Amino acid sequence: MTTPEMKLLVSSLTRGELYQTQSQKILMR
Repeated sequence: MTTPEMKLLVSSLTRGELYQTQSQKILMR
């Protein structure tokens, strides 16, 4: 695995987590 791919994977994972937390906050409202 190359470094750019790992960076992309990490960024996509963090983005997914952020999206999940945001959606949870919207649902909790």
